[in-house]
Amino acid sequence: MGTTATAFYDVTAQVIKNLRVLNPFYDYPIDDTDFPKSKICCCHGSKPNRFVEMFKRLLKDPSTEKEVWIVMGGGLNVTELKNLLKNPDTTHVQDYLIQAQFLLYSTWASVSSAGAKLKVLGPAN
Repeated sequence: MGTTATAFYDVTAQVIKNLRVLNPFYDYPIDDTDFPKSKICCCHGSKPNRFVEMFKRLLKDPSTEKEVWIVMGGGLNVTELKNLLKNPDTTHVQDYLIQAQFLLYSTWASVSSAGAKLKVLGPAN
């Protein structure tokens, strides 16, 4: 994550913004015209509406396990972040990692409140 937490901030903001789709009461305004046939193929050729209805049923089922993945490219050094989380002594840690740590905590809390698990994936630079 270079010298700032900007890339991680951008991604975590997108995660929080899009958590609404994990709400079982979210109204999905989708019909067949929203998905051009050249761009999406749902459930072995079935209509997108059918996929959305199946997705809604799964969200309303309390036994459904939900996960949110953050997949970072070169914008996050996973090894450095893991080391910081294991040893919270920030005496000799670069500022951007401390910022990333708190971004991770707040995103984790938001994802957990939506009933999902959070996974962060990225290179071990």
